[in-house]
Amino acid sequence: MGSTDLEKLNKLKKMLDEGIITSDEFSEMKQVIIQDSKSFQQETRAKSRKQRGWVLPVVVAAAVVLIGVVGGYFGATYISQRNADQEVSQSSHRSSQKKIDSAQKEVTESSEASSDQPQSSSSSEAATVSGWNATKQAELSSFMAQWQAKMHQQYQGTYDSQSVEHLGIKFPEQIQNGELQGRIELNGAITNVVWDADGKTPGDYQAVAVASGTIPGQMYPTTYLFMLNHGQPIVYMTKTTNGNILSFTPTANTELQAGFENVVND
Repeated sequence: MGSTDLEKLNKLKKMLDEGIITSDEFSEMKQVIIQDSKSFQQETRAKSRKQRGWVLPVVVAAAVVLIGVVGGYFGATYISQRNADQEVSQSSHRSSQKKIDSAQKEVTESSEASSDQPQSSSSSEAATVSGWNATKQAELSSFMAQWQAKMHQQYQGTYDSQSVEHLGIKFPEQIQNGELQGRIELNGAITNVVWDADGKTPGDYQAVAVASGTIPGQMYPTTYLFMLNHGQPIVYMTKTTNGNILSFTPTANTELQAGFENVVND
């Protein structure tokens, strides 16, 4: 099974985890992917056997042509080389002088550029300000009420002034007090996340809301982190913890992602 097929299966697994598809639908789609992969491999092997049938005659013909070409090439090369040797003798002095002049020029320009180079500054650019506010918080609350009803799921959200808990981790408290510093992983990378529910906390990775709930039939809670990643709205999802690390990946629910984007960009 190729990497593309594995990516499809991982995508299906995420959709199952988020309650987008049922376990029966997951099994059916998984079988389709596996069967398509087998069919593709059989077709590839058949084409490979067919191609090997005509490779040898083509190689022999190419070798014959190559022998004739090589003979003519060496004859022409000898004449060309003789003429080139004469030119090299005449131009070597001119070329050497040009190289010396060029080197001197580069040294001079490099020295001038070094003296004109501005001194580095220890200050960095101001981090992004999100623009999140109470109006957007209310819009997200309204959207989530409609979305979770459609999904037949129930979530508690910080957008409703609720404290959200995920396997003993409390939001937003443990982001605000720094307990999750160095413990949040976004798409495979440990990230410094700041809490910015009022739009006044600058940062490159700003969490503006969190929602958590348990999907019927599943053991672990599903928790969504509504993030502004360098100003770009992304909904991240997690179901478990990886030791001391809380690992999030982008949601597979396109409707949830689109709804958050609309709230941010409104």
